[in-house]
Parts: sequence; C-alpha cells; structure tokens
Amino acid sequence: GGTLVNGCRRGLQPGPFRARGTARARGGARGRRPAAIPDRRAARDGGTAMRILVKIGGAQLEETGPRSQLCQAIAAARKQGHEVIVVHGGGNQIRQLGKELGIEERYHDGLRVTDARTAEAVLMVLAGSVNRTLVAALQSAGVPSVGICGADGGTFAARALEKPGVDL
Repeated sequence: GGTLVNGCRRGLQPGPFRARGTARARGGARGRRPAAIPDRRAARDGGTAMRILVKIGGAQLEETGPRSQLCQAIAAARKQGHEVIVVHGGGNQIRQLGKELGIEERYHDGLRVTDARTAEAVLMVLAGSVNRTLVAALQSAGVPSVGICGADGGTFAARALEKPGVDL
C-alpha cells in the first residue's frame, strides 16, 4: 500500500513514531510527534509495524523545506515497514483564496462560519492545490501516494453545528 493523503501544525521530525492520539485530541499542543497506532504485523526488520496517522497543518506545507522534511520522514517510516496516512489542513491557503474570491471570513465563538460559498473554497483548496502539492512532494521522495478527499464517495460526512443565532 501507498500513502493516503487528505490535513500537525509544526514540523514532523524523523525518528521513532510512538505517540498515541493526535496533538489536537490531547489538548491542541503544537509541535508534538504524529500519532501512531500499532498494527501488530511484523515490520520488515522483525519489529512491530504501525499504521501511522499524521495530521499536518497547511502552514507546514506552504514552504518547500518543511514539506520535504515531512516527506523524507514519511519515506523513512515506510522503509521501516509502517503504513502512513496523512491528513492535512490548509487554513492559510483557504483564507488567501477567500480573499481573492471576495469571501468575508466570519467566526463565531472561535469557529469558522462555513456557508456554501466558503465550503466550495475549502474544497477547492484542500482537495485541489494543497492535496496535489503534497502528493507530488511525497512521490518525489519515493513514497507511492494517492490523494483523496473526505467528500469523495461518502468517505466523510459532517453535520451542521447548531448554535443560537448563527448557522455554522
């Protein structure tokens, strides 16, 4: 299997992948190592292979250097026999496209208000430019990769969060 790509704020560093749970699930601390879930199959070196879930923020992917470091770390993990799934963000890229399209950013209690027009811009960025750039970088690092979008084939479903006085 290859690497599935779809949104950690600060850098992924090469090394052993041992943390459990995502940084966000543990309270949002930035800069923590990626989450790793044991898979109990033997790794190529006789150890335990893991299915590793990496959550990376779009800001980390904007610059070539950090993006390349991430891809090299993923390539190293794959060479050790681990499976890697990458979920990415793209907040800065979404804000930039929103400005270019004249979409006003709105927040309520720290949550982005996502109307239909904003949702379309989010899809354009996450499933389009950010995903393609990351997949190309992974492939350049020798990591077989495919990008999918959570909206494809009903892979991911969301429901509106209801708050008094606002449609999130």
